[in-house]
Amino acid sequence: MSTRVSFGEFAADLTTGQLWRNGISVPLQDLPFRLLATLVERPGELVTRTELSGRLWGSETYVDATAGLNTAVAKLREALGDDPDAPRYIETIPKRGYRFIGAISKPVPPHVTAEPLSPIRAERRRWPVVAFISKSRLHFAQSGCCAEAKRQPEYYSRARSRQRADA
Repeated sequence: MSTRVSFGEFAADLTTGQLWRNGISVPLQDLPFRLLATLVERPGELVTRTELSGRLWGSETYVDATAGLNTAVAKLREALGDDPDAPRYIETIPKRGYRFIGAISKPVPPHVTAEPLSPIRAERRRWPVVAFISKSRLHFAQSGCCAEAKRQPEYYSRARSRQRADA
């Protein structure tokens, strides 16, 4: 069963926690993604702030749910390019909750939930970035750029002493 849903120029895979815009991956943290998944499961319906807090943090976690929810909504809107004053996807129902108002082309079955990514899965996402940075540093060091950078202050000091001599 597919857990992929499309709306507008976006597609989301609720199992892997990935979001794409026109086929290009959009970085989105786990909490805002779970918020999106919760809203997408009930398109057009009001999802109360209490329900969202329970889904995102559970009943045994004590956090400032209001601030956390506001931050998650802001990050989700930023990723979707949504404007709270003229929403295309996430509508705020003041003092009550939020509603997903975008047109969904592939509905999500109600029993599918977006679970947080496991620490192992999150760690796997970091390795390509770490490898790229390490490889870039190695390439930079081997190219001699570091040696050239050390010579620059000497060059500039000679140029300044010439300027002083000419003056």
